[in-house]
Amino acid sequence: MHKLTKESKEVKLSPKEFKILEFFVKHEGRALTRDEILNHVWGYDCYVKPRSIDRFVTILCGKIEKDPHRPRYIRTMREIGYKFETADS
Repeated sequence: MHKLTKESKEVKLSPKEFKILEFFVKHEGRALTRDEILNHVWGYDCYVKPRSIDRFVTILCGKIEKDPHRPRYIRTMREIGYKFETADS
């Protein structure tokens, strides 16, 4: 079982949100394209629009960021996709 806590409180993530976060953490510091995220989380045989990925990431940011409008961990990389960084990186 996977569990995420934020400020000592459990944060509920959908299976897709968790897979996205896990993918980000495993590739910390690297800009990830929407296609890379799509292929890892949904698979190559699934048709999902890039805007769907943006929506999932927006929801995930709302759950893990202190201020989703000024993200600390998940950053949008214009024309590319997203980049995950911790305060330590």
